[in-house]
Amino acid sequence: MSRTIGWLVVLAIYSTGCGVAGRARFRSATGPGEPLMPPLTSFADLAATRARLGHPLEWQVVSNKLRKGAWASPSYSDVWVEVAGHELLGHRGVLRLHFDNLRLEDTRFYPEDQPAVVAAVETKMHVRFVRQEGWKHSVVELSNNVHVVEGEDGWGRYVSWLDHRLLRESDDWWTIFASGQQSWR
Repeated sequence: MSRTIGWLVVLAIYSTGCGVAGRARFRSATGPGEPLMPPLTSFADLAATRARLGHPLEWQVVSNKLRKGAWASPSYSDVWVEVAGHELLGHRGVLRLHFDNLRLEDTRFYPEDQPAVVAAVETKMHVRFVRQEGWKHSVVELSNNVHVVEGEDGWGRYVSWLDHRLLRESDDWWTIFASGQQSWR
């Protein structure tokens, strides 16, 4: 009898999120995909994304990290793909695709002519970037889940479409399960 009560107490603690590493608080992002950079859609897997691009391009996986789950955490994968020679609104550049747990989260286009691409996105896609002095990024909310970003990172200046549901999932995973651990396999 006391053994059963003990297990019930453990189960109650675990289910409230006070137990093992906050597992009860982690939720995998769900929902239908939303349009990102044309013709791509968030939540698509690698094969569907490659097929949507619709023409032969240089497709190269530049980063493929897997964090295997332990008994207290789910597995997590982080994949970046680079597509050279991509074209957006008549402008060429490099496309970097970020897959969070094998679902398309972020599309970053690094154009050869950044100002021309920003002008084309604003004109042809009716996106208005708000620029502030000293900021590296301008963000426009297209929907509750998708933002367009004009920014700069270590690879250069880009225009990006990203789904915040998957970004939040990634942030939550790292906050709850990784907390200082960097053991990728």
